[in-house]
Amino acid sequence: MFIIMFRRFFFVAALLLGGVCFAQFQSVNLGQPGAKGDAKATWSQIGQAFVATTIDGQTIDLQSWIDSGYSVVIDYSCCWCGPCWNLHQAGVLEGFYNRFGPNGTNELRVLWIEVEETNTLDQIYGTTTSNTRSGLTQGDWTLGGTFPIPIIDDHTTLNTCASIYTNAVPFVAYIEGYTGRCRAIYGESDGISSFDTAACNANMAALLATRPVPGSAPRVAIVGPTSAFVTADVTFTASIGSADPVTDISWTFEGATTPTAQGTTATTSWAEAGTYTVTLSVANANGTGTASATVTVNTMGNPMTYFSGEVVNSLGIGGQITWGVKFPAYMMEGRSYVKNVEYYSNDGDNNLKVTIYKGGETSPATEVYSRTVSVPQGWSTINMSGAVPIDQSQSLWVALTSSAQYPMTMGDYCGVPDGSYICYNNTWSPLADATGGQYNGTWAIRVTTGDEPNVSIAEAGKGEVKVFPNPATDFVTIDMEGVNRVEVLDVTGRTIASTTQNVVDMKGMESGVYIFRIVTDGGVYTQRVVRK
Repeated sequence: MFIIMFRRFFFVAALLLGGVCFAQFQSVNLGQPGAKGDAKATWSQIGQAFVATTIDGQTIDLQSWIDSGYSVVIDYSCCWCGPCWNLHQAGVLEGFYNRFGPNGTNELRVLWIEVEETNTLDQIYGTTTSNTRSGLTQGDWTLGGTFPIPIIDDHTTLNTCASIYTNAVPFVAYIEGYTGRCRAIYGESDGISSFDTAACNANMAALLATRPVPGSAPRVAIVGPTSAFVTADVTFTASIGSADPVTDISWTFEGATTPTAQGTTATTSWAEAGTYTVTLSVANANGTGTASATVTVNTMGNPMTYFSGEVVNSLGIGGQITWGVKFPAYMMEGRSYVKNVEYYSNDGDNNLKVTIYKGGETSPATEVYSRTVSVPQGWSTINMSGAVPIDQSQSLWVALTSSAQYPMTMGDYCGVPDGSYICYNNTWSPLADATGGQYNGTWAIRVTTGDEPNVSIAEAGKGEVKVFPNPATDFVTIDMEGVNRVEVLDVTGRTIASTTQNVVDMKGMESGVYIFRIVTDGGVYTQRVVRK
């Protein structure tokens, strides 16, 4: 059965951090540009007052804590969630509370929140024996690693830290004192074993010691891509930690078409390939904080990005599934070849099938390319053999097929005017429809196009392909064994002729340059042919 679990009802792999242990705090390393922990929201921007009552009647006003300089750790869990229970039993959060809470250094507040909409107090106290989601529990959550952390039985707090919380549990958020910046410090995919409580406490102590306080200069970092394409707009965001009002936010872009900018976000582009420096300067009444990052600008082709941000969620399956994106025909103008497909794999995949189609509105029409590859976890670039021609009059579909348990990754809807689709049981459905219309998501896929085929093409192992005569007049011969198909493409990438023979009839074709795409038993070759 096809299962998409993206809300609070399943502990899907959140892919929030790169490290295994919570203790490493990789996601809160503000010195790493683009790291997940760089501030994704300020508490005051969330727009939801956090005033709640614990199960023992204590009133929690989180904003007052922040205003007083306390940082806050929130553990989002569900009573039925096994990994949540393992985290609960590990004692890390209890260690935070004991060392940095009211009875320790008094710098931190720690909360545990049950976020299942149908949760009950019986679940929290471990007294229910129901096997349904509204009754299943792992034990008494008021004992062990959570106690004496206040426990809130209130699913409405689910929307807190909405910009980083991916609805996957267990999930731990850190909210910075004074600034109210929210970030993830633990996600389900980070693993729930081998916790080093001492290391966790040491990292928390360092985090608290470096948080902005009144009277200090801003702490800043640059959030944005490390690579771009010539002429493509690139947007950067300032991650700012300042307990006092900021008076200036200035950007400098080396070699860019827009060399300077002001404000929290800035957009620019580069006209030439190269490696450039981006500099951010943020000032308040106490001083100036600066940060820099490098961007590598490439010239190969033009990107069609369906989602290129950070991966924030993954979707599970129960059997083979195909998913992908459709780029409408109007986006094909001026594009000749698909040069590569970049894809974010959740756990890695040794048998990922990449298929490219042309045409089709609600499902792909004609297959033009297929290849099975092995990809590691994370972003991978899948180069097309000899490049795949684009028909500029039709839509382009890029589909991926896998039987892995959690192959698909997606981020928040990025607003591009194409579509995310899923195919199951030979039926294609838009993502919103397939998930019951409850989530607007975007697959983590990038496609790069170009005007020429790839330089590196598959080797057949029998020497170079021979195409003659060239220049030609009427007939062209391909001197190679094992030829399965020859396609003739014009300069726009449109296929104008195809044959299974070794001889191509060019009579009736206009004078000019053509690309022969030669599919053989040993690989795919491309050859430029001139007709006189």
